[in-house]
Amino acid sequence: MLVDTNGDRFTVNFFKKSLVIWALFLSAVAVLVMMLLCNPAIGGVPLDSLATVTEVKAQLLAMTASERSAHFIMTLVLDTLFPLTYAGFFAATTLRYFKRCPRLLALPALLVIPVDLLENTTQLFALSGNESLLPIKAVVTPVKYGLFFVAATISVSGLASGVVRRLRHSD
Repeated sequence: MLVDTNGDRFTVNFFKKSLVIWALFLSAVAVLVMMLLCNPAIGGVPLDSLATVTEVKAQLLAMTASERSAHFIMTLVLDTLFPLTYAGFFAATTLRYFKRCPRLLALPALLVIPVDLLENTTQLFALSGNESLLPIKAVVTPVKYGLFFVAATISVSGLASGVVRRLRHSD
């Protein structure tokens, strides 16, 4: 458990700092840009954007060996960092701007991390030639997107309420 200087058992103060929130946001944007720049090298269609086993298998068949290799590296490096950065940003903004139940509201952001990483694992196996885990991806991908959109909505709501509070206090 994290311990702060006041002796609290668990603290979220670190993640509520503006510098941390900005670092997570900029990191998420940087990783996203790098992933988009990789699209041509991976055949143009990231497996993350496909949910059904049929779609993923068709894309894998359409990919060259070098595209599968590039996609493997992108998934292993960038798509492992991405959920840590975007979900960290969502959780941090939620913790900062919601005064009531911030930890509960941050739960979708925290849950999307292992879900996204599980999806990545199924993709890594598939890109390595083992498609036996693709049925798991078919379930996990919609769950990931659901958690992502819930976490993003909560985060944006928190940011908006923070802006409104700041504008009210600036008058």
